[in-house]
Amino acid sequence: MSFFETFTIRVEVYRLARIVRAMVEPELLNNTLWDERDLTNSSSERVIFPKTCVLTDHILKLAEGIIANLRFFPENIRRNLELMGGLNMGEAVMIELAKWGVGRQEAHEIVRTSAMEARESGRHMKEVLMSRPEVTEFISAEEIEGVMDPEGYIGTAVERLRGKKH
Repeated sequence: MSFFETFTIRVEVYRLARIVRAMVEPELLNNTLWDERDLTNSSSERVIFPKTCVLTDHILKLAEGIIANLRFFPENIRRNLELMGGLNMGEAVMIELAKWGVGRQEAHEIVRTSAMEARESGRHMKEVLMSRPEVTEFISAEEIEGVMDPEGYIGTAVERLRGKKH
């Protein structure tokens, strides 16, 4: 199902989740009465517990239907990832620099200043990183290419979505 086809279902999940969340407060207020079991707290429990269970079950069934029918468009995902010009891969670069012995604070500063320069100049962050000696001293251009590839940064997410065990 597309984003638009699931709109009403997602809205229903959202609305029901708000109702379930609203039922938490009355039950928390009942905590003060646990030692004095009288009818003031049990009356709300008789209503809240069953309704919360039924609503939560319904929310889970709706969510399961949405998730089971998700469709992905890899070309759109790739295009959207590239809109940032590599800025979204700053964490991966920082981690890679730290692996090569650059201190975490220094790696953070290198990535921060590179990101600012890329943003201001309109260049891809990959180009900015490759032009900086404090980066190329530790990481080659090919390694920067690999680190800046979002597909190499998603870990086992794709396999997990497909149901493979790890």
